[in-house]
Amino acid sequence: MNISKIYECEQKRIQKLNGFQLPHFFKGISLISLAISIVVLTIFAFMGKEFELMRNFSFKVVLVSMLIFSLSKEKMEDEMIIKFRMQSYSFAFISAILYALVQPYITLAVAALLKPDFAFSEINILALIWFMLFVQIASFQMLKGTEK
Repeated sequence: MNISKIYECEQKRIQKLNGFQLPHFFKGISLISLAISIVVLTIFAFMGKEFELMRNFSFKVVLVSMLIFSLSKEKMEDEMIIKFRMQSYSFAFISAILYALVQPYITLAVAALLKPDFAFSEINILALIWFMLFVQIASFQMLKGTEK
């Protein structure tokens, strides 16, 4: 197999994923699952360390619910909605990179004022994923709202 055939094969795989979206009814399912998992997460947040596993699981369900919501089609999917979706993904990606670069230093500066013995720590990857999904969903909804 030569290089051009490999390149074409990989390009076809990427094109299949490029327009991947879930049907619209997944939006409702994701909202229900998001609401339930946030309630469960809130309940377990006030319990002791023995419920750490359940908190982690609930938080991951929140992330999956947000991802499903993000990937679900709108009722009326037109070129403008597709453009807004791509803009919101771009904005979320750039915002997440900036957040990941700046947030540890802000945390360090605040901690230095409050607790001088605080050590520098990198950002939690799950928090970064949550931030990226939140920014994407919020910016997409905002862009959609400006269309009307």
